[in-house]
Amino acid sequence: MRDTSGKLIAVLTASFACSSLVLASMPFRGARAPIGKIAQNVAAGAASSSKIAFASDRAGNFEIYLMDVDGGGQIRLTENPGEDYSPAWSPDGARLAFVSTRDGNPEIYVMNADGTGQTRLTNNSAGDLSPVWKPDGSQIGFVSNRDGNDEIYLMNPDGGNLTNLTQNQADDFSFSFSPQGDMITFSSTREDGDFDIYTMNANGGGVIRLTTSAGADISPTWSAQKITFQSNRDENDEIYTMDFNGNQTRLTNNPEFDIDPAQSSDGTNICFATGRDDNLEIYLMNADGSSLRRLTNNNAADIQPALQANGVIPLPPAAGATSVQFSASNYGINEGGGFATLTVTRTGDTSGISTVDFATVNGSATNRADYTYRFGTLRFNPGATSKSFTVLIADDVFIETDETITVTL
Repeated sequence: MRDTSGKLIAVLTASFACSSLVLASMPFRGARAPIGKIAQNVAAGAASSSKIAFASDRAGNFEIYLMDVDGGGQIRLTENPGEDYSPAWSPDGARLAFVSTRDGNPEIYVMNADGTGQTRLTNNSAGDLSPVWKPDGSQIGFVSNRDGNDEIYLMNPDGGNLTNLTQNQADDFSFSFSPQGDMITFSSTREDGDFDIYTMNANGGGVIRLTTSAGADISPTWSAQKITFQSNRDENDEIYTMDFNGNQTRLTNNPEFDIDPAQSSDGTNICFATGRDDNLEIYLMNADGSSLRRLTNNNAADIQPALQANGVIPLPPAAGATSVQFSASNYGINEGGGFATLTVTRTGDTSGISTVDFATVNGSATNRADYTYRFGTLRFNPGATSKSFTVLIADDVFIETDETITVTL
């Protein structure tokens, strides 16, 4: 959330009845703060910034997470003992389809963008994988081996009216709709045993082969500009792009593999997962492979990014620019713990010294009665990327409903 002065804020929700305290931070890149040069990428009144859904095993098993397009505000949407993965945005950005094994085998589910309303759509002993929404929202496509091999199916958003589109003895796998929804690009082994990229009409007819290189070409995504895909034709998996004349260009080039490309609606940005940091992390780059930006940073595997449709993706920071934000969307502590620790991260050019002021502001929770007012200045020395401060919580004997305070940068 942003106040009228453009400040970066976080909201602390506290239950002062010896239960939990939650801090929900809402970071904005380029927020006004006295840290020297800051990238101003979110204009007042502009459309909301795009979100990225992704799968991560940082909590021990794969779950669906959500983050801002700059990597901030990471929150967990699912929580169950099974594996949740392959998130896919509905065209209006209000829902996510995903795969879950919570009922014993991979099935397709949907949920609201905040993680509520999780509903199972398919119910089959085979594996149902890789959901993709049709651009008009009228159907969800997915891959299933329920007929003995991998085929592409369509169903209504409620799971009804199931149709097998491909009906081929080979494996037809990862796929994407054209922006108009009248065509599908997909990967298949139907001609020579290698996965190659094909297109077909949305009814399954008119199949055309697009790639012929030795190796596996998979995970195509179709934007208004190009088809982007993953290929191991050059010994390891890299991200490639192909225009509508068939001209193919390699976008990434490093010894580790780059996988799971996902394009923005307008084709100007590509999000993908990479092993270049010794574990799988999510990066964002321009459509030509430039302006590479790392979005996640942890010891787990972060994979299968999905860019929310039609959201705004801010330009990368200018050379020398610095951005600050709260490190997470949720912090928690019991009232008896005495304090909450808040962390602020710095990205962009970290070679110089930066400072940012912080302060607490009363909400339904008040200074002295529920917490101790805190303000100060965080100083980032050259190379420093995070700083923390604490907010003291009063441990009283009253039974109260959840209360909030605001923390500003």
